[in-house]
Amino acid sequence: MAIDDYRDEIPQRAYINAEVLQLAVKTADFQDCLRHVETKYGLGPYSVINPAHVISLLYCLVVVPKELWLTEESEVLHMRLAQLHPEKLFALERTDASFSARPAAELIRHLRNSVAHADFSVGTDGQFRFFDRPKQGIEPRFVASITLRNMEEFLAIVGSELANARALSRPAQNPAPAADV
Repeated sequence: MAIDDYRDEIPQRAYINAEVLQLAVKTADFQDCLRHVETKYGLGPYSVINPAHVISLLYCLVVVPKELWLTEESEVLHMRLAQLHPEKLFALERTDASFSARPAAELIRHLRNSVAHADFSVGTDGQFRFFDRPKQGIEPRFVASITLRNMEEFLAIVGSELANARALSRPAQNPAPAADV
């Protein structure tokens, strides 16, 4: 008997979940639930759209697809991403020689390495910094930072492409719509 495996759907479902959450946080019922949890854990005002949410979504959109079905041969995706110029949303502090030839593809590769190895920081101001190192403790070959506002734009625009990347490698049942993340 075959075991169902929905791993291929994780990027799409994570993206759709983020869109549902964006809509839900605006409702009175959600706010009631949030107040209940704040009281239960003794929290002050709590936002569920926070760095943990952002990094979790980024993990599902950048790390999971690479492991499942994105390959270096994903040229269609790389061309689509190149047209979006996601690198312009980041302050690029350090890049390697290969970056300028394919900035969008290289950005995704470096972000994937950074998130997969938890080599990033999030400032109290919401600024995210990503590092990609050849080995832990070695000087990073890539350093980039992004504001929360730009990260939301990155996830909304590029996230949709990444969530739907499976469709580029084989037919998908229901592509994820664009979301405000």
